[in-house]
Amino acid sequence: MQPSRIHRAGGMLVLLPLLAFGLAGCDEGPTQPQAVQAEPPAVDVVHAERQAVSQQFEFVGRVQAIERVELRARIEGFLQERSFREGDLVEAGSPMFRIERDTFEARVELARAHLAAAEALKVEADANLARAQQLVERGNISQQSVDEAEANARTTAADVLARTAELRQAEIDLSYTEISTPISGRASREAYSVGNLVSPNSGVLATVTSLDPISVVFSISEAELIAAQRARAENGATGDIRDDEADVVPRIALPDGQLYEHEGEVDFVGAEVDPLTGTVPIRATFANPDALLLHGQFATVVLTSQEPENKIVIPVSAVQEDQAGAYVLVLSDDKLAEIRRIERGPTQEVDLIVEQGLEEGEVVVVEGLQKIRPGVPVTPVFREGTL
Repeated sequence: MQPSRIHRAGGMLVLLPLLAFGLAGCDEGPTQPQAVQAEPPAVDVVHAERQAVSQQFEFVGRVQAIERVELRARIEGFLQERSFREGDLVEAGSPMFRIERDTFEARVELARAHLAAAEALKVEADANLARAQQLVERGNISQQSVDEAEANARTTAADVLARTAELRQAEIDLSYTEISTPISGRASREAYSVGNLVSPNSGVLATVTSLDPISVVFSISEAELIAAQRARAENGATGDIRDDEADVVPRIALPDGQLYEHEGEVDFVGAEVDPLTGTVPIRATFANPDALLLHGQFATVVLTSQEPENKIVIPVSAVQEDQAGAYVLVLSDDKLAEIRRIERGPTQEVDLIVEQGLEEGEVVVVEGLQKIRPGVPVTPVFREGTL
């Protein structure tokens, strides 16, 4: 009985494929799904526009006082008085320190006494010379005696000159007991307190730094300086950027991101290029009535052109970078994305100035860049405010 069961099973295996073929042949419906056409991806676009822009260039500089004086002792003595409060604003000519005067006053009096004695001897020598000259005419004394009287008169005259110089030096030393500031500015901390012995070897007693106006020194590359000079020459300007007709205005960007309220004026352009850095130093002067800028601090100098120029401007978000440089995606007449290499200019807030690579009116992709690639059709969506 077992062989017959195997025979039936084998028959069933033969009939199953035939049954499946018959059923497939009877199916009159579609065998493949229809393909769905995908819509081109939507991207935000703008027109490249020409706008009147004032170009800005930023440089890192350091604030420097226009005047800064280190007060030092020019004689040796004990500090008797300090006439200022540390950190105060002081006026030019104000006394700052006093060194004990007694010793120096005594030296002045002694020098005066020596001068008086020398003058008395000179009077006597001059009188002796006059008598000798009268006697020699009568033949009462020899010419040698006259020569000796004349030499003595000259010696006493020289001694008077020496004693006069000693008195002058003593008076100068006495004046050095008063240490005053030759400039107006803010006083630093004192290095020596009252009662200390100071001398010319003691170093700086205090420093006075002028604050208003104040300068900022920064450096630009020689290429940037040449480009600026050429641009000015093309506009008919002469001289350098220090001149009144200069087309740049220096400003300072404060650490909080705001611009310093006072505009500056370029008053120095270096005559040499630093061989190590390839830069030229420039100095700009700013009003500083509130002492907001302090000597030694770093500052960001922003140079802004006074005469606006018509430049192609696009949003910064449209610009991408790769190993070959900066580029944007523009749309052709067929709404296909194309790569366009550009030369970047300075950035102004959310916009970028394009020096080369774009023409006015071209459609530039600014958002949705990750959804497209060159040669792919897109659906442009113009941002509000654009045509």
